[in-house]
Amino acid sequence: MECGPCALVDAVFGSQQYTERPQARCLLASLRPGMLLLADRGYDGFEALRDAAATGADLLWRVQAGRPDGTSHASTVRLVTTLLDPQRYPAAPYHER
Repeated sequence: MECGPCALVDAVFGSQQYTERPQARCLLASLRPGMLLLADRGYDGFEALRDAAATGADLLWRVQAGRPDGTSHASTVRLVTTLLDPQRYPAAPYHER
């Protein structure tokens, strides 16, 4: 987990026998209100979103649209966020990013 281009907030190291999800869960303790957690579509389960939001940090996660359980072949993605005030957090079209 990093803050900005070069400030390390936290890290977790583990054996290769452990997948990324349980290791990422260890990092939730470092999240605070005022932080923004970006996550890719590999972390889009309800429990992961719920637990991350409970830290008070804001979330902006890319999730697969309509993914059947157990597969990861969908090409359409959606953004899920806790930043719900469009006046304070206006969304920019993708081509303006």
